[in-house]
Amino acid sequence: MKQGDLKEEGFEVNCPNCKYLLELVVFPTFSEVLQFGTEEDKKEVLKQMSFWDHWEALSLKSADELPEIEGDNLIFEIIEKKYKRKDFLFLMHNGKEIWKEPLLYEYYDRFIDIGKILHEKYGDRMDDLVPPEYEGWLLGDYLPAPKLIKEFRNSLKNKSK
Repeated sequence: MKQGDLKEEGFEVNCPNCKYLLELVVFPTFSEVLQFGTEEDKKEVLKQMSFWDHWEALSLKSADELPEIEGDNLIFEIIEKKYKRKDFLFLMHNGKEIWKEPLLYEYYDRFIDIGKILHEKYGDRMDDLVPPEYEGWLLGDYLPAPKLIKEFRNSLKNKSK
C-alpha cells in the first residue's frame, strides 16, 4: 500500500501497482482526541480549539461591523502583519485599517467571503479587494486558488458594467 493524496479530513491509501484507492484514513475529530488521545495530543487539540474560538470571536461576520465610507470607486486592500505578536489580516481602505482578524493559512476562501461582505456593505461602489503583495498565506498549496481570486476580483469589476 502507498499513501495517496493528503486531504483535510484524512489521507488516501492506494495500491502501489495500479494506484486504485483502497481506503481513506480519516483523522480523528477533536472530541475523539480529547477522549482517547495522549496528554500531548489533548494539549494540542485544546490549543487549536482555543485558536478557533478566538478566530470566531474576532472574524468579520456581517456588513454591519464595517464603517460607513463615503465616495465611489472604493478599493480595499488586505495586508498581513503582526499584532500583539500574532499574525493578523488587516483590511485597509486608503491606508486606514477598517477591520482586523487572526490570519489563517490558505485563506483564499476567506478572502472571497470578506469581499462578499464588503460588497454587501458598499455595493457597486466597491471596485476591488486587492490581495497582499506576497500571496503565500492567501493561496497556500491549493492550486486553483489564484483562479478563484482572479474570478472574484473580475466579478467586482464587471458588476457596474
